[in-house]
Order: sequence, then C-alpha cells, then structure tokens
Amino acid sequence: MPPGDAQHNASSAELARHGPVEDLPRRALSRPRDTARTAQRVLAANRSPYVRSYAGQALGIATREMGDVAQAVRYLRAALAAAASCGDERRADVEASLGITLAYAGRSKEALRHMDAALSQATGTTAAQVRLRRGNLLGILGRTSEAIAEHRRAARTLRAAGDSVWEARALNNLGLELIHRGDASRAEDALTRAEALLTDAGQTFEAANMRSNRGLVASLYGKVPEALAHYDAAEKMYADAGVQSAELSEVRCSALLAVGLYDDALRHGQEAVRLLRSQGAAAAYRADALVRTAQAALAADDPQIARAYATEAVRLFRRQERGRGETLARLTIVRARFTSGERSRRLLRDTAALAAAADRHRMAEAVEAHLLTAQVALALGDAMAANPHLLKTARARYRGSAQNRVFGWHAAALRAEAAGSRRALFQACERGLQVLDAYQLTLGAVEMRAAATTHGKALTKIAVRAALAADDPLMLLRWTERWRARTFTIPPVRPPDDDEYAAKLAMLRQTTRNLNQATIEGRPVATLERERRRLEDEVRGHVLRTSGSAANADAEHLDIDGVLAALGETRLVEINNLDGRIHVLVATSAGVRRHVAGMWDAVARAAEFSRFVLRRLAYRTRPEPANGTKGGIRSELAQTGLASLETLGARLQEQILATAVDDLGDGPLVIVPPAALHPVPWGLLPALADRVVTVAPSALAWRHARGIEPPGDRTVAVVVGPGLKGARAEAVALADRYPHAEILTAGMATAEKVLLSLEGRWLAHIAAHGTFRPDNPLFSSLLMEDGPLTVHDLQRLGRAPYRLVLSCCDSGVTASAGADELLGLVAALGQLGTAGVLAPVVPVNDEATVQFSLALHERLATGATAAQALRDARLSTGDDPCAYATARAYLAFGAA
Repeated sequence: MPPGDAQHNASSAELARHGPVEDLPRRALSRPRDTARTAQRVLAANRSPYVRSYAGQALGIATREMGDVAQAVRYLRAALAAAASCGDERRADVEASLGITLAYAGRSKEALRHMDAALSQATGTTAAQVRLRRGNLLGILGRTSEAIAEHRRAARTLRAAGDSVWEARALNNLGLELIHRGDASRAEDALTRAEALLTDAGQTFEAANMRSNRGLVASLYGKVPEALAHYDAAEKMYADAGVQSAELSEVRCSALLAVGLYDDALRHGQEAVRLLRSQGAAAAYRADALVRTAQAALAADDPQIARAYATEAVRLFRRQERGRGETLARLTIVRARFTSGERSRRLLRDTAALAAAADRHRMAEAVEAHLLTAQVALALGDAMAANPHLLKTARARYRGSAQNRVFGWHAAALRAEAAGSRRALFQACERGLQVLDAYQLTLGAVEMRAAATTHGKALTKIAVRAALAADDPLMLLRWTERWRARTFTIPPVRPPDDDEYAAKLAMLRQTTRNLNQATIEGRPVATLERERRRLEDEVRGHVLRTSGSAANADAEHLDIDGVLAALGETRLVEINNLDGRIHVLVATSAGVRRHVAGMWDAVARAAEFSRFVLRRLAYRTRPEPANGTKGGIRSELAQTGLASLETLGARLQEQILATAVDDLGDGPLVIVPPAALHPVPWGLLPALADRVVTVAPSALAWRHARGIEPPGDRTVAVVVGPGLKGARAEAVALADRYPHAEILTAGMATAEKVLLSLEGRWLAHIAAHGTFRPDNPLFSSLLMEDGPLTVHDLQRLGRAPYRLVLSCCDSGVTASAGADELLGLVAALGQLGTAGVLAPVVPVNDEATVQFSLALHERLATGATAAQALRDARLSTGDDPCAYATARAYLAFGAA
C-alpha cells in the first residue's frame, strides 16, 4: 500500500461486506458476475487509485470471462492508469492482465509488449504470476515449449511462497500445454493437484475448469467414458458458480468425436459456438470452438458446413498470430475438399504444406495430415509423392492414441497395396482392427461401441477390395464378417443399476406418458417435451459414462471355418454393398460362392417402398366380415395392394439376390444383410416366402445364438400393454396354451413388473404398442401401463428371455450405426442373450396380429424354432390381405 493513501483500507461499506479489495481479481475468475457487480459498486464509491486499480482489474477480468473482451480491455486500461501511482508490483500485475486480455482480443503483438513490460517491473511472487500469464499467452500463440517452461518456473516460485491459488493456476496452464503436446500422464498429475488446491481454497469456478481439463486428459488417454464423467461433474460445479460454460460444450464435442458419435459432437460444438457468439466472447475462445465444430461437421458428413466454420477460424487464428491453430483449421478445410471429391495437384501441395506445419508444431494431428497427403497423391496416381508420407504415418502404429495407431496401420496397408503384397495388406488391416477391438472394450455403452467402429471403415474397405480383386469368396466372407456387427461379439457391460438410474428411467416413463396424454387431449406440450429431452439426456449420459474393461473381456474369435462347419443343412446368405453394387455370398459347409446382383440405391428404394405398401395394406383393409358384406377381402384396394406386394417381392429378389437364388437349396437359410437392409420384409421375396429363414446381424452372431443354452425350466411370460384391440382375447388364448404362464394384462403390466417377469424366461410374449426412434434407437420402446419400456430398461435385465415374440409395431426395426452395426430393440435383446426373436418391421394391424400370434405359438409350443414357427404360421394365413400383410411383416431374428 502506498504511503499516505488514506482511502485504501476498505472504507466503503461495499468492501466491508466483500472482504479485502486485493481479493477481487482472484474472485473474478471464480464468480465473474458477482465480482463484476461488486467491482462496479466499489469503483462508484471510492476514488483511491490503489482501490480502483484492484476493482478495475477485477472488473476487466470478470468482463473478459463473461465474453465482452473489448470492454474488458477498456476497464483494464483504466485500472493500469490507476496503478501507475501504486508501485511497480501493482502496475506489473495489472499490465499482465491487460496483456492476456489483448491476446484474447486477437492483438498478439501488443499483448506481448505489455506482458514483457510487466515482467520487467515485477519481482518475487508477482513476477511468477506475470510469468504464468506470459506462458498462457505463449500457449495461445502456439509456442508450446516456451509456455511449458514458463508455467513450470512460475509454479515452483508460487509453491515456495505458499500461494496455493496462483500455484493451481500455473499447474492448470501447465496441464493444458502438456495436453497439447500429448503428454497425458504429466498433464493429469498437474491438473489433479490444481483441482485439489482450488477446491480447498473455495474457488468453485476455477476448480470446475480443472475438472473439465481432466476430462481432456482422459480423452487423450482414450478413456472417453471417464472423460464424460469428468464433464458431468464439471457441469454441476459450473452451475454452483452460476456459469454456463461454452468451453465445456467444446470439450464434450471433442470426446464424442473420438468415439464416433458425430451428430452429438456437432450438436455440442454448435452449442459452444452459439454461446460464445452470444456472449461476445474472445476471439481466442471462438477460434478454438469453431475449428472443433468444423471437425465435427466434417465427421458428420457435412463438408460444406465444416469449411464455413474452419474458414472463419482461420481468419481469427491469423489475426491472433496463432500458427498452430491456423494449421489445424486449414487441415480441416483440405480434408473437406478431399471429402467433397477434389483431386488436384493444388490440393496435394496444400496438404503436404500443412503436414509439414503440423510436424513443426508437434501436433498429434500431424499423423492424419500425412495420411491425407498420401491419399491425395495416390488418388492422383503419384506413388512416389505418397510414399514418404505413408512412411511417416506408419510410424504411429505402435504409439499414441488408438485413432492415430489405426491411421498408422492404414498407411501400412496402403503401402502394401501399392507394392502388390496382399499378405502384408491383410496383416496390416487385421492389426489395425485389433487396436480398434481393444479400444471398443474400454467402452461400456453399446451405442459408443457401435459408433467407434467407424474408425475401422477405411481398413475394412481396403481388405474387402483386395479380397474382391483376388476373386476369393472365402476371403471376402472373412473380411465382411470381420467388420460386420462387431459389437455383438463383445461381452455386454450394463450400466450401474443404481437407485439414481432407476429413478431417472421411471421419471422418463411418467413424463412421456403425460406428454402422450396431453397430445391426445390437445393440451400444450412444449414444457413436457423439454422435460422429456432433459431426462433422455440424463439417462443417456448415465449410460455413456459406463466404462468397459479391455483386461477382463475378450471379443469372440472370428472363426470362419467354425461358422461353415456349424451350418450343416443350413445355407448362409451374406449380402454386401461394395462400392454401390450388391454382392451375395452363399456359404455352405462345403464352401462359398459369390454372385453379383443389383445396385445399392435401387435396392434401398425398393425395400423402403415395400415397407410402405405393407403398412398401407395392414391399415387400409380389415379381415373380411363373416357375412361377406362390403369392405371384405375382395376390395379393389386389397387386390391392388396384394398385386403390388407380389411385384415388389419379385423386384427385390432380382435386385438383392439375382442369380444367388439358384444356390439357395431347399434347407433353412440365414440371411445376413447390411445393417440398412435388416428391416426388409424378406418374406415377400418369392424364393423365401415358404422357407425357414432367419435374419442375423452377422454369421458369428448367428453361431453365438445357436450356442446359447435355454433355461432349465420351460417357464413362459405373457405381457399385454394398454390400448390394444383384441389384447384381452389374446391373453386368454395364450393362457389356455400355457396354463402355467405368468400373465401381466393391461392394468398390471408396469415396466418394473415386466422386467421381473421377463428375467430368464424360456419364452416370453409381449403384445403392446411399439415405437421405433430413428433419432435415438435406444429409446425405442414398448408401451406399458406406466409408460414406455425402452431399450435402456431392457439393458437392466440380468438374463434376457431365451425366446421372445414381440407383437408390437416396428419392434423388429433397427438403425445402422458405425461401420455396419445395429441399434434397436431386437439388436439389444440379441446382445443380452436372447437366442431367437419374432417381431414385425412395420406397423401391424392389432386384430390380425392376434390370430397370427396364436398361430406362431401353436408351433413354438411344440419345440419349433422361431423361423420354423414363422414359416408355418405364414402358410396357415390364407388369402386375407390384412393377414397376409401381417404375416409378411414379421421376421425371425437369431437362431432359436
């Protein structure tokens, strides 16, 4: 305190309430809004230069943290003027705050001048505090090594002085720079100590920053569930501090990118950009968020949006003289150009220059930059230009993140392909996929595991292309199976079934039930819709935080010879989309044959149209009245619908199977289609209409289902949800069929009772309204008395029923994810151990479904498999169009 300053000693009532004025700048980082209001009142009540220097500095820092950087600079200049008469230490501290704020404003040269001036005036702990902020500035400018050295030096001085808060800040900045360098272990040590110091000091906002940064480290280790847990904890801490953090949305975006949840990543990235723009945030913050969001947009297959975000980021990084950030943004732009189809010498020069820049900045993204350069060169037919970049990329296959190691093996496979070494190519692809297998095992959530397979797409395409070129059907089958429905081969990890999780699911059921009722009654639903979305986010977040264990779980070994031997009289029909053309592999115990069929786009359109016609036929026609009155089965509409189905079936068969029909034989069939073709009504195809046919996500999954042991007793559970026509008659009929069955009828079938009833049953039947959620398949549901029973609920089962009949609309529909994975009700049940499922892939007529279900159970009760029961029930249908459509809507999944 300067001598003679009579007003410095908290003479105002404001300072008496809020503590020493010297604490205000520190509090500005923890509670910026509260501190800003306090600082403004102090400035209005006190003319002391000393007090005004602290209050003005605090107001500037708080305003910067709240996003108005231009105004923050003005406040800090005024504080610096006030500090001019308060001694060198005071002036140095304020000038350092001004310097770092100028950097956030994109005025890097001016920021360095102020920072160097501050350092020249300071000594002791003040010099350490200035050095910390100078290190932060150097980090913003991409001078990582210098930044690390400054932060380490500052932390040592502050620890010796006993200043725990400033030591924590130095450790945090050190941790961030170590993250940029890829040194996750040292970064975690620094950040964990920093969080502990700040928590002890009551600095909630800054402690939340540390927790969020620990999530970044977990992501760097590849521990995404752990990262998401850190981010959730940080979100609560930010809420306690009264702050909504755009940075938290940005780092969530980064974590979700790592596991292939690209749409979620883009949503969080765009939220971060929106928040920063609305807050008028610093250019440095906006640039970082823009480039991350650009990466998410590119991964989500929107290169146009990616280029727009990345181009804006380039401008901001250039203004700030942040070479590292500009390199990252430009790399995103050239990736977008390549994804959009550009193949040019200019693109090759641009990617090569960026790869070199990434090397100079020691960026983890350098691996991908070199791979992209090689891919551009190979696309131009320039193997000589590609080779040095492939060599550099291939060095990453034994170190770094899982994604970079996969990139390394990708480069090794491309080198082998260029050299014509098929053996080395297959070996490289296998080793890369093994890296991905191990990574998947660290993820507990099925959704994450499925999405993560996206990272292996390029490797499997190379291998499949090589097998196709070799005209080796057995090898082609092996590589198709290697990447198809890989999640089904990994032991499931259920989320912790704790009271909090169960309560969230119950609240979601109740909210959805209230929402549905309000919709029926025409009441306002906006509030209920928001609450449902919030609860879905919480449930999903709980599941995504579930970790797997690579040490304790092994994926099932891919044994194609074993699969072929297990076929017996069954024939395997594996359908592939290779570069837009359908290829069909028909496998028997004696070998594999390949057939070429139609074009993928035409097949997809015909499959969707066939489902539309089935829906129309089920709901526009009804079973013929007993007296044959108007509206019976001979209506023109019914006959037109039946004719359309016959035509569609023949067209689908020609486009999907073509000449493979001649190889199908007379025995049972296992159809393994791409994920997008799983909901095809396979019973419409003339060659499959009267056959025993089961649909499986992969041949390996079918073999696994065959090996599931049924429970020792033949107990049966029957569940009837609310609002179904004929449901009571169905329950009564099934009770006659299974006199010892446990039956939950409408009014009794609550979600918890249903889960208890399904546990470990030999056979279960659920008749309920079904809803498929294409936006989030794990919230696909069956309507129970207290609301929807979702996939998340079913994942709480200790042992899923051995066989299950789902007499529910759309319950057999799945969505594709990742490389070629399935998500939905049937997929979840298969992963949980249900060996056989019968379910429709379109909405079905309730009344017609009752009779068809009873026909199914006639055969199931005698020991028939699901596929056999389905074949026999179809044969008993007759020519009623509604019943015909219902029968063709059902598929048999699995093997039991």
